[in-house]
Order: sequence, then structure tokens, then C-alpha cells
Amino acid sequence: ELGWSESTVRGWVKPATNTDHTPISVSDSAVAGIDEFLLWCDQLATGKRVDFRATSPTDARTTGSYADNVWSHMAGTAVSATERYAWLDGVQSGVNAVSSVPVSLDRIGVGARAFDPAALFLNGMLLWPTIWRVGLTADEMYVLSRGLDPLRMRRGEIVFHSRMLSSADAIDLIGGL
Repeated sequence: ELGWSESTVRGWVKPATNTDHTPISVSDSAVAGIDEFLLWCDQLATGKRVDFRATSPTDARTTGSYADNVWSHMAGTAVSATERYAWLDGVQSGVNAVSSVPVSLDRIGVGARAFDPAALFLNGMLLWPTIWRVGLTADEMYVLSRGLDPLRMRRGEIVFHSRMLSSADAIDLIGGL
């Protein structure tokens, strides 16, 4: 069981179409859709935003927009129960301060929501999805968005990492699960 109040979820994402997507999620299999850390590509009338959720519906949302068919570094960090951020290409622009801590996290979804892979799956590409059990700093998020190998950033706190260059690479290289 994965239980922690801090988390960082990130990856390089290339969404293919104008729909909502879920690149990475960590959830509780017993409480579907409510108890989770969720990195989500949200298609809004005002633009395509990156959301980071720690239990529904407490989202941090970027103000900057991503583009379809373009690689973007997307991430979310939970530093505490009342401090969560959404990141797009190394820029933190979304914050949520509603008190919320997912508990009993026991499932990871890569390219889909962990509790319901058929809903909001990623229609696109994903590289180097990584999950840490700590909230990374702004400086750490910046260098990751510039291409630093995630395995060089607080490796002892990584609970999941995969290259995802092809379906054959979709394995956890850390083995922390």
C-alpha cells in the first residue's frame, strides 16, 4: 500500500487529440475516483490546462495551456495537505490549498486513471513517467522540465519510474511498488 501526504507525479506528455486525458494517477482501489493523486490534461473552453488533484474535487490547475501533438513536461506536486501545485514545462501556475490527503493508495495508472482505465485514458504519448513520495521543489521541477533524467533527482524517494519508449518498456525500473 502506498500511503503518503506528499507526492510528485510527472512525465513528458504528447496529447494527440482535443479530449481530456489522464497521463498518470495513483489511487485507492476501494474508493474509486475520490481518493487519488491525479495528473490530468483538462480541455476547457478557456484553454488546455494541466490539473493535479489530491482527492476529488480539489484541483490545482495551470494558467498556461498545452498544445495537442506537442511534447510538454507536465507535473503535479503535493507538498502538504494544504499545498498542491500544477506544473507545465517547468512553470508552476496552479495552486490548491483545500485540506486534502489521499490515504490507502494502492494502485498506479500509467496512461489512464488507476481505478478505471477505460475512462479518461491518455490518447497520445508518455515518456519517463515518475512518481516520488515527496513534493519536489520549484528548482527541481525546472531542471526536470529541461530534460534531467528523473533517476538523478531524489532517487531514494522514487516509487515508480518507467521509460515508456514502447509498450515493451512499460515496466517499473525502480521496483518500489
